Amino acid sequence: MVSFRMGVDGGGTTTRAVVVDGESNLVFTRAQSGSSNLYNLGLEGALQNIHVAIDSSLEQAGIDIDQIESWGFGLAGVTGAHEKSLLTTALSARYGEGVVVDEDVVAALVGAFGPEELKQNGGAVLIAGTGANCFGQNQNGQRVRADGWGPMLGDRGSGFWLGESGIRAAVASLDGASAPTPLT
Repeated sequence: MVSFRMGVDGGGTTTRAVVVDGESNLVFTRAQSGSSNLYNLGLEGALQNIHVAIDSSLEQAGIDIDQIESWGFGLAGVTGAHEKSLLTTALSARYGEGVVVDEDVVAALVGAFGPEELKQNGGAVLIAGTGANCFGQNQNGQRVRADGWGPMLGDRGSGFWLGESGIRAAVASLDGASAPTPLT
C-alpha cells in the first residue's frame, strides 16, 4: 500500500490540510476550513475545523485515512507544553500514531528552510496573518521570538491590527480629533 503524509497549518482564520507522497510531492493542497486556534474556539471547535480540512483533503485526493503514515500539525495557540499535550492526545485518538503537534511558527520555519538548512545556517520567519510575530532559530537550535501576543497586547502589523487601526483613525476623524482620512 502506498503511504502518504498529512500536513495541517492551522491559523487564527483558516486551517489548511495538505497531502504529500513519500518524496514530498504535493498530492492535494486546497482543502481548508475555519480557524483552529483553540484560544479562539476552544478545543472542540478547533478540532472540528481541523477534521473538516483533513477529511476534505483526503476525499479530494482519493486517499484513505489508513494510508497516512505521519501527521504534522502547526497550529496557532500552541504556546506551551499544556496546549501541545492536549492537542497531541486529542489528535492521536482520532489519527493514531505518528502525530506531531507544534506551534504554527515552528511549522512555518521548518517549511521555509527545511531541517538541514536550519541546522547549518539557522533562519527566521515573519508571520503577518490574523496575528503577527517573528520567530527564528540559530544553528545551535536556540529560538527567539518577537510579538505574537495576540490583539490585546501586540500583533503589530497583523490583519487584525491593520483593520483596527483603520477603524480607530476613521472614528477619531469623525469625532473631530484628527484630520479626515480616506475612510471618512
